[in-house]
Amino acid sequence: MSPTIRSLVIPVSDLEACKAVYAALLGAPHTDQPYYVGYNVDGFEVALNPSGGDG
Repeated sequence: MSPTIRSLVIPVSDLEACKAVYAALLGAPHTDQPYYVGYNVDGFEVALNPSGGDG
């Protein structure tokens, strides 16, 4: 059995601008916090990491 990737974490430098883009594409996030914004797309997690490339 091969493992399945179930999440994607995207480092971002401008959280508010990225939230607007991803909300237009994916709908409202299930979690919207200053440290993490998460969207669920049919069981696949798409997350925005506002620490950019530093975290």
